[in-house]
Amino acid sequence: MSENISGIIVGTKGDTIDTFVSQHLGMGSFSLFAVTGERNFALCKNDKGVERKFELPAALDSVVTLKVSNLNDRINISVAQSVGFTFPEPLYLIIHCRGFVLNVSRWDDTKEFISINKTDFPSSIFQILLTDSKLNPVSERLIFVINENDLAQLSFTTDKTDYKKRDSVFAQINISNREQQALTGNVSLSVTSDRDVLPDTTVNVLSTLLLTSELKGYIESPAYYFIGRNHTKMYHLDMLMLTQGWRRYDVSSILKGKIKTPKSYLELGPTLSGMVRGGLLMTNPAANYPVSIISMEQGLFGQTITDNKGRFVFNIPEVCDSTSFVVQATTPKNGSRVELLLDSVTYPKSLFTLPQTQMGNRNIFEKYLGKADDKFIQENGMHTIYLDEVVVTAKQNRMKKGQSPYSSPFNTLITAEEIE
Repeated sequence: MSENISGIIVGTKGDTIDTFVSQHLGMGSFSLFAVTGERNFALCKNDKGVERKFELPAALDSVVTLKVSNLNDRINISVAQSVGFTFPEPLYLIIHCRGFVLNVSRWDDTKEFISINKTDFPSSIFQILLTDSKLNPVSERLIFVINENDLAQLSFTTDKTDYKKRDSVFAQINISNREQQALTGNVSLSVTSDRDVLPDTTVNVLSTLLLTSELKGYIESPAYYFIGRNHTKMYHLDMLMLTQGWRRYDVSSILKGKIKTPKSYLELGPTLSGMVRGGLLMTNPAANYPVSIISMEQGLFGQTITDNKGRFVFNIPEVCDSTSFVVQATTPKNGSRVELLLDSVTYPKSLFTLPQTQMGNRNIFEKYLGKADDKFIQENGMHTIYLDEVVVTAKQNRMKKGQSPYSSPFNTLITAEEIE
């Protein structure tokens, strides 16, 4: 979890250059005029008094970097260079979102900056990349764009302000766009009691789809940036973009045409995959070789061909345990000189974890359990406790038979003591 820190920037001689303090969840920023050849250090201290010393990156004579302003309705992009330095070759600006390229253009040195309207971009994380003529990255910057036109307007109204116990509630939900035009779609609604279920205000659907699913690592309170958006929260979100690492795509290799292929096929369910080899020594990947699979028990049959690496995969539907399959590979001319190799199944290692400790207010949890018990009794009757099997043993009480010659063996004798 984050910690609030404060500290000072000191030079090589120990002189104080500047002070700083974290602004949100341990994140912050400060300005520093660095001089080539001089070393600067950051002395940090948290609320508990623990101090750490870090050396800051050294200043260089030949640096080109991107400067991006993303706090208003427009995105302003400029290029800054070291004093007296000019990059020897043309620079190119690339902007992409999840691998989808939105802009590739040569940087115009005659302009101080370029400005882009945020409404031209969808709501998401964007990588702004500055490259040289050989498409090698020179500088990069991450930004987060919230396009208000992408967000729906939601209104929730009820027919009354106050209700009696077990009174019916008529609620109406209206979903519209920014122009107040009604939208159609599927929505889900849950009704809970504030006394039983405390809503999680740290995570919501918007933060999961647009933020935490895109960034690596743990994001603390991601919904904070989307609830009640204002200039301060957008500034904090911009600090998150500068702090949290994000390396989903190797853009430089992609731009050069070096596309990485997945090591395995996408897992859609139970699969059976492998490789077919051919050639004189059975060492060459056999491309476009037919492979068939059959299960007599389940009545399943399928065919496919290998890819250019000799690999194949079958997506198998859910079948019973211990179902047997027969896999066969042949040459395109139905020859048998092939080697068929099936992939082995690997399972992740189990991790030893400590049991979760009891957290939160115990009284709230006990009240919730009590209410759940009351609801069960109302719907299912008295509380029932199922005991283990009980065996009852006792001495048999034999009835006395009558001794009269007129008595039948089916008659029994009851004494006065037994009647009383």
